[in-house]
Amino acid sequence: MNNQEMDEKVSALKAVLIKVLWTLGAVVLVVAAYQGYTTYQKKQNSQAAVLFHKLEKIEDSVKGAEPTSPEEANAALVFEPEKILKLEKSVLDTYKSTLAQIDTNYSGTKVWALSQLRWGMLLQAEDSNDQAKEKYQNVISSGVDSPLYRGMASNALGVMFENQKDYDKAFDVYEKAAKDNLNPLKPIVLLAKARVLNAQNKEGAVAVYDQLIKDFPESAYSRRAKVLKSLQVKAR
Repeated sequence: MNNQEMDEKVSALKAVLIKVLWTLGAVVLVVAAYQGYTTYQKKQNSQAAVLFHKLEKIEDSVKGAEPTSPEEANAALVFEPEKILKLEKSVLDTYKSTLAQIDTNYSGTKVWALSQLRWGMLLQAEDSNDQAKEKYQNVISSGVDSPLYRGMASNALGVMFENQKDYDKAFDVYEKAAKDNLNPLKPIVLLAKARVLNAQNKEGAVAVYDQLIKDFPESAYSRRAKVLKSLQVKAR
């Protein structure tokens, strides 16, 4: 092998090595960026949690006496926007401004998603339905790392459309939520899909019940689906 051939091989090898190094460098940068983003999100979420604690303290002030039974304890966990709206103006203003602060500074975090759900319910109680829908849609479309909160927002938005008899939009919301296999509320979504189909006198509810029974056997939702399916078959 002469010197020229040797130089050509060395040059080719160097070119391959440079490409490999660039590829590895790009991978390292992506990993580093992801880790940095994850760390940033955790920090943002922690800071948002401090503000959310202010909301919880205000909510605690309207809950009344300490629960004395498991039933009362479960009831105490339910968010009741009507009680929040009855607070004196200065306290209510503080509550709303804290929601706004979380929305402005910590969008996309889990705490932000939870506060958006709170805000949506509060707006519904004030009959500000269009604004409430916007809050729920924010959570659904944000890609927040919480299938539960996304599922809760979908259910809330779907029910709002149902209450307004806008069944096509309700079905669209439920359909998208049902495709999220990580959604822990999927059985509820499937029941809602069937409910909307029945409200429109459309075919397909029985197939939805069958899907629920297949995917969630031996669950309370499956048992409910079996009952609803049998009633619908008998009514034909």
